[in-house]
Amino acid sequence: MRRNKDPWSHQASAEPLPQRPYPPCHSIYENEWHPMARRFWDVYSTCRQARLFIETDWFELEQCMNLVHEMYVTGKSKVMLAAEIRQRVAKWGSTVDDRARLRMTFDDLNSSAQGEATDSKVLRMERFKRLGGV
Repeated sequence: MRRNKDPWSHQASAEPLPQRPYPPCHSIYENEWHPMARRFWDVYSTCRQARLFIETDWFELEQCMNLVHEMYVTGKSKVMLAAEIRQRVAKWGSTVDDRARLRMTFDDLNSSAQGEATDSKVLRMERFKRLGGV
């Protein structure tokens, strides 16, 4: 039995959220969001993890959208901005590694993983029988 496992995990619903409207653009460079900033908002505002967001998380997403906008509009300090953006999105479970670190799971992924485990057990038993086992 694994003893260092946390007694809790983040479990999000399988249903993505409907898209939230774009926040107002307060950039000193342009009046509208850069297309990549809009894409960033579209992806993160409708992802499954967003079901767990509270108002402070939405504010953080808006701040990160400003960084994405600045990175693409100004073209300066891209490495620093990209690193900051990566650190922020890691907190939301952006990649498989991030979700594993946060112990984040999704409803439909858990049920399909259980089905696959059962299927592999059945296949192994059938293979064992063909080889002359029970």
